[in-house]
Amino acid sequence: MAVARKIKAKIGELLIEKGTINREQLEEALTLQRATHKNKLLGQIFVEMGAASEEDIYSAVAAQFGYPYIKITNYSIDQQVLNFIPKEKAQSLGVMPIDKIGNILTVAMVNPLEEKIVENLEKETGLSVKVFVSSFSELKEAVLKNYGP
Repeated sequence: MAVARKIKAKIGELLIEKGTINREQLEEALTLQRATHKNKLLGQIFVEMGAASEEDIYSAVAAQFGYPYIKITNYSIDQQVLNFIPKEKAQSLGVMPIDKIGNILTVAMVNPLEEKIVENLEKETGLSVKVFVSSFSELKEAVLKNYGP
């Protein structure tokens, strides 16, 4: 069953620690967010500023919530594993199966905080679900590569 995760650190601080951004870029992004992009996530602002890549952001989000990050396009997924989540569902929910070992289905997700998706997958498959984080672009490319057009 899905377990709520605590934030380990703020995303801006994680990106500074990794050397992706500096303190001035963090302050600039926070100022922009307060002034004009109140509903926009800080990570999106960093990408738009050119301060960080999409992969940098998703990797930091994974670290922020204690999930592993995966470059899913590096993998070819077995058809039997793909059958656990149909292509349309993978696309609409931002989740893709990676592997099944025993009673554990490993998936890549764009938003690991979508606990309902994990809970529903566990109910539908009868398996425990282990979550990895992948970027939106990576997941989209992996769906095309593994499920086909």
